[in-house]
Amino acid sequence: RKNCWNRGIATEAVRLFLNEISEKFSLESVGAFTYSDNTASVRVLEKNGFRLIEEFTEDGRKSKYFQYDVI
Repeated sequence: RKNCWNRGIATEAVRLFLNEISEKFSLESVGAFTYSDNTASVRVLEKNGFRLIEEFTEDGRKSKYFQYDVI
């Protein structure tokens, strides 16, 4: 819902999710794909410590692959 945009809700949800799955499954890293033009999703990943690994085009659409390394 638009009234929830730009309030940090997705950023906090991803942070909580990463904490939960990292501990529960003893993960070393987590990967995430998003479309390059989805700037909100790119920003949420970046704010949570994901780093850009690869940019590619698939079926004519630019995408990005990010990775989060669990410390």
